[in-house]
Parts: sequence; C-alpha cells; structure tokens
Amino acid sequence: MSLLKYIYTRLRGFFRKQIVEDELDAELRFHLIMKTRENLHGRLTTSEAADLARRRFGNLAHIKDLCREISGGGMLETLWKDLRFGARQLIKRPGFALIAILSLALGIGANTAIFSLVSLVLLRPLPIAQPEQVFSVFPMTPNHDDNQGLWSYPNYKDVRDRNQVLSGLAVHRFAAMSISNGGNNETRLGLSDFG
Repeated sequence: MSLLKYIYTRLRGFFRKQIVEDELDAELRFHLIMKTRENLHGRLTTSEAADLARRRFGNLAHIKDLCREISGGGMLETLWKDLRFGARQLIKRPGFALIAILSLALGIGANTAIFSLVSLVLLRPLPIAQPEQVFSVFPMTPNHDDNQGLWSYPNYKDVRDRNQVLSGLAVHRFAAMSISNGGNNETRLGLSDFG
C-alpha cells in the first residue's frame, strides 16, 4: 500500500467512521452469504449451511477488529480517545488539573528561556556581515616583550576613530580571576567583555 493510500485510508477511517463500519458489515455479510450458498450445494438445509459458514468463517468480532486495524482511524483514533479520556480525568479533578497545567507552563517557560539563551549565545552567528574576515589587532612594543595586547581604553578609541583600513573595531578583554573557598584559591576563571 502506498503512503498516500495509507494516509487516505486512515483519515477516512477516522472522519467517516460510520461509513467504514457499514461497509465492513456489508462485506462480512456478503462473505457469509457466499459461504452459505457454497454449503447449500452439499445438500444441507439453509440453517445448517448458515451455521457451517459461520463456524468456518471464524469469530466475526475478531475479524471486525482486525479489519478495523487495517481500515480504521489507527493512531489518530487512539490519540483522539486518549485526549478525550485525559480531558475527562482533568475535569473530574480540577485541583490536579490546575497543578498539571501550572507544571506544564513552568516547564515550557523554563525550556523556552534556556533555549533562547543558548540560541543567543551559541547557535546564532556573529552579528557581523563577513565573520571570516574578523581578526585580532595587537599593539607592538619596541622591545617585543610580553605586554602585547594591553591597550588602554583611550588608545582603543584613538585607533577606532582614526581607522581608515578596517570596517570596524571591537574591544575584547580577558581578565583572569579566582574564586576562593575558605581561603583556598581553587578555580580560575576568565571573563570576556565586548564593547
């Protein structure tokens, strides 16, 4: 069965349930009548032929259930029944319903806030038109010592205002700091500021 035919069958079984049930009853009745006619050729009475046809055909309720699984609403019907049952249970217990709704609201709100933060910090690209052209600029001292990268804010402003080569400048500072626990310096952190 192709996917489109499968979807059509499931939707038809869900939205036109009574029509599908009527068609199923008519088809099963047709098969029983045909089996009964076959049995009449064996010199049986009509009631005996019908009983034999029912016995050979099998349990009609079980066959109907199997046919409903194939041509019924399937997952849609199960989902609809579960939603109706859940709504009935929540209406019966309004206190529980309030707690469930508040829990869902808090959970969804917390997840939305966390994802918004993660998206802002980690997932979104830099707010720069061409991030592959970003590079670092360091001042050089005459004797090339370890003071590279130490600019004062007024020096940064001078370079930014007199810049004629770069499309823009941003400042970045890494400040080492430590967190102490009872006088013991255990953890070292670095902070970055953009401005």
